Amino acid sequence: MPAVGKKPSKVLRKLKKEFEDSKRSLHRLREKFADGLSKGLERKWVSRTNKAEAALREARVAAGVEPGKPEFLKEPNSNTPATGKPAPAGSQSHGKCKADKDLDTEVKSKRLKSNAPAGEPCEPVAKPKAKRRAVDTCDGEMEARKRAKHEFYQPMGLTNHKLACFSNVVIQTIGAATHDQNLDTLFGRPSIVETFEMTTASLRRCGKSSRLSTRQLKDEREKLRTKVKSSAAAGERSKVSVTKHLRLLLQDMKTASKDAAACPYLLQNVLAFGGPEQERHLREKMSGDSQEDCHEYFTTIMNALQVDPLAHNAAGVNALFELETETRDICQSDCGYKADEESSGLQTLIETSLKSESDRLCTGCKTSTIRRETTAVRAPQELVVKVDRLSFDQKRKRVLKSEAAIDFSPKDDLRVDGHRYRLDAVIMHDGTTPQRGHYTILRRVNNTWWLLDDDEVISVAQDQIKDGTNYGQSAMFLLKKGPDV
Repeated sequence: MPAVGKKPSKVLRKLKKEFEDSKRSLHRLREKFADGLSKGLERKWVSRTNKAEAALREARVAAGVEPGKPEFLKEPNSNTPATGKPAPAGSQSHGKCKADKDLDTEVKSKRLKSNAPAGEPCEPVAKPKAKRRAVDTCDGEMEARKRAKHEFYQPMGLTNHKLACFSNVVIQTIGAATHDQNLDTLFGRPSIVETFEMTTASLRRCGKSSRLSTRQLKDEREKLRTKVKSSAAAGERSKVSVTKHLRLLLQDMKTASKDAAACPYLLQNVLAFGGPEQERHLREKMSGDSQEDCHEYFTTIMNALQVDPLAHNAAGVNALFELETETRDICQSDCGYKADEESSGLQTLIETSLKSESDRLCTGCKTSTIRRETTAVRAPQELVVKVDRLSFDQKRKRVLKSEAAIDFSPKDDLRVDGHRYRLDAVIMHDGTTPQRGHYTILRRVNNTWWLLDDDEVISVAQDQIKDGTNYGQSAMFLLKKGPDV
């Protein structure tokens, strides 16, 4: 309100003068701040200069372009109005790397000096090699950022709807084996995956942390299983394809996220209830409602991939774990009978039962026994080793688990028949039997070890990767093949 006894015009002039003084003071403060900020940023720029930026400056010098300040330190254009509005469209080149912007700026300045029309060619600004070098440097910076992001990759956990820890550790093992692989090469192109009208929210409601009542939770699970069984009975193989659901889950697990966990519930139900009728009684117990053996689940899911009619290229997944062997039967008498046989399959199926002596009779003389020799022809890319800790106590009539510690070190490489293998993951089991206890997995990602306990992911020190710790005893190893010795 205007002051009493003064004319409105005088009040307005006074307010205007105060406003202009405030603007000048603000402008002086901005200049001081910009000057101090500029000096500070210049010091930071020099201290953070890396090899890529040094190469970029060399390329600009070779091109005849004088190195200048970074884009954010340049003075604003004098023709730009001080209204804070953006420059007209076309005045800046967006979506380009820094090298291209600098070179385009130099082209415009030299065209102005030579008064050359915009449509006609002007004198070259940079040599082709220098320009390519500058662009390659920017590409190198982008690759460096990608590598840095990859180096800090944290694996994603998996939700556990009930007692599915044995399934989660096997899926994590397959994820570790395919982490550096192209999923399109292993599984084929991605396609539409049937979700049986289950949203992400409804899938998470089936988890152990669900707030639903026991009856509601049971109804949600039965609804999904009924749809899976109906699709399998109707021969809708596309909806119950283990290959398609596993590929989708592995793709989700490749997305690094510290606060999220992937949901394997669809895959677990498709594997348990969506297969052929003659094998259903063996797979239904693998749904995660009861505790089972992790190695048995690994064999089940690998066999499902092998027989999946929609797995056009899923043999690529099995090939990662396959071991080619050659078996020779030699008669122990003088009949001279010999027979060679080549086979390939999951290397975990090769047990100590592959002994040299056999109780079978010779096919030639039918009187003497044969000696069987088995040798490895091709070592697998991913070597899965099962630790058999179970034995049957005749007196107690129960299965016992050995807790003997196995001496393994993630620092040392394992050499097998001229091949070098590195420990990439180890499944741990804490409990007395496979039906009593809990599975976790220790997994290596870019030389960093992680403990994956269902949806909980924790980094661990390398010296903690051993038997007898808080994680239990080793149950299965994943070894990645390296350069041959």
